[in-house]
Amino acid sequence: MAYIAPNSDIQFFPDIGLSPRQENTFYFVSTAAKDSYFDSLQRLGAAQSCSYVRGSRGVVRVQIPIAQIYNAGYMRYRNASFEAKWFYAFVTEVEYINNETTEVSFVPDYIMTWM
Repeated sequence: MAYIAPNSDIQFFPDIGLSPRQENTFYFVSTAAKDSYFDSLQRLGAAQSCSYVRGSRGVVRVQIPIAQIYNAGYMRYRNASFEAKWFYAFVTEVEYINNETTEVSFVPDYIMTWM
């Protein structure tokens, strides 16, 4: 099995008004406009150099205390070794693992990701 360097980035945002039911979404004229919008938002937390994030599993562990991201409602991640594309997701649950680790469950936001 090939070694995959841990170089994924994950960013957590408060609830931004979107729903996993895909009832509301934002539309952008370009990927650059979308990136600029999310770059300007307040982040509750961010993690760098993470293991590869598998969107199909819908769960990731991050070295961020739960108190910091407890109110996260949205997130984005990119796997720099592969796609280097931002993937967007709705945070559905945050769970305490230990004082420095939180497990985050999420559902992909396909509209925002592939817009």
